[in-house]
Amino acid sequence: MFDILANAEAKAHGTLKIEVHFHEVGAVDSIVDMIAAAVCIDNLGIDEVIIPAL
Repeated sequence: MFDILANAEAKAHGTLKIEVHFHEVGAVDSIVDMIAAAVCIDNLGIDEVIIPAL
C-alpha cells in the first residue's frame, strides 16, 4: 500500500518515488486508516475499486 501511495505522491509532485517523503503518511493514524480500509475491502469481498476521476 505504501508503494502505491509513493507512486501517486511522486506523480502528483513530478518527482521520483525515491525522493518522496512520508511525513504525514508515517503517522499512526494514517497507518491505521490504511489497514482499516484494507480489512473492510477484504471483508466485503471487493475485488476491484475504480476511481474514474479525482
